[in-house]
Amino acid sequence: MPKTSATQRSSMLPPYRLSPESPRRISATMLGALFIPIITGAMFFGFRVFYIVFLAVAAGWAAENLANAVRNYRQPGSTTQSVLMSVIFAMLLPPTVTWHVPVLGGAATVLIGKHVFGGMGHYVWHPALIGRVVVQLFFNNQLGGRQGALLTKPMMFFGDVLNRLKESGWFKVDWFESASAKVTGYILPEPMNLLRHFDGLRIIQGDIDLSAYLAEHLPSLEHCVLGATPGGLGTTSALALMVIGLYFVYRGYLRWQLPLLFLVGVYVSALILPVTVSPAGPQRSAMIYPIVADSLAVGLTYAHYQLFSGGVFIAAFVLLAEMTSRPITLPGQMVFALAAGILTMVFRLYTPIAVPACAAVLVLNTLVGPIDRFTRPPRKLTGLFRDR
Repeated sequence: MPKTSATQRSSMLPPYRLSPESPRRISATMLGALFIPIITGAMFFGFRVFYIVFLAVAAGWAAENLANAVRNYRQPGSTTQSVLMSVIFAMLLPPTVTWHVPVLGGAATVLIGKHVFGGMGHYVWHPALIGRVVVQLFFNNQLGGRQGALLTKPMMFFGDVLNRLKESGWFKVDWFESASAKVTGYILPEPMNLLRHFDGLRIIQGDIDLSAYLAEHLPSLEHCVLGATPGGLGTTSALALMVIGLYFVYRGYLRWQLPLLFLVGVYVSALILPVTVSPAGPQRSAMIYPIVADSLAVGLTYAHYQLFSGGVFIAAFVLLAEMTSRPITLPGQMVFALAAGILTMVFRLYTPIAVPACAAVLVLNTLVGPIDRFTRPPRKLTGLFRDR
């Protein structure tokens, strides 16, 4: 294969020219920050978190080298970015998957999500989400469940989420309290799925008893904020993801308007979108508006649960920080983020999609071109709206 000329190489550089940092520096900095939610995940899911991340990174690194060998060209910073994308993909997986899932997904993230479309700076969809879609197609039985594992507090970091787990409900479990040494952890319903299906919701004399449902079936909001709930190994801790997201904003990788508008889209949609519920007992299915179903306080609590569950914060602070697959201008990014937040709730409430926030970001990735065209400012104002 002939060598690539300097002119050809310059045309392959990614669109990071407006950033004062190199692509390799950006990827390395983000990669270091992601260890915070990964270590937090290990608190609740044990050592398998590091095992899954390692397998995904090894597969992504091997796929990167294979792509470079085929092209006979190594793009500066591409390997570091592939490792970053593999780590983000691994964070979206539950800790109970078999080794095949991170290996296949890590390779698909780099080969299909990134290099099939031209490599760093040229792909359309977030590579980590492409990897997540691929493994969902092949391993839906491991990724489509409504329950997940959670270690007890004495077993954090060193427990095994595949052994000595007890199936339970949230009304019997408080992670912050000490538990019996005979139990490694629990199999518990994921909060997002409890807010999609409403199994056990009661209607008393025509009134929806949403308050009792939230109290009896869901964990405390403290569990959701800290991350002590089943879910993706790097997606459950809203607090950890918010910390690194604010750091990305500080470094200039993410404009603050993106996570804010994404979260606003999720929260407002949770308040106003109707939900179909099938109550326990002989009552027929009913359509409810959570904000007025019980009381204002209960409706707001319901919206808080929707906000702090189901991978919303990893989408807001990590997935939206990916520079290639989002719009260029600030107005375009604002439209992108708000629409993704609204679509997240639409997918969550009205579809069986396993990872609604990821699916919403993928759909908006597809629409980046039209969004950029319709939000492009006049030529004399272009410099004011460029992404920095």
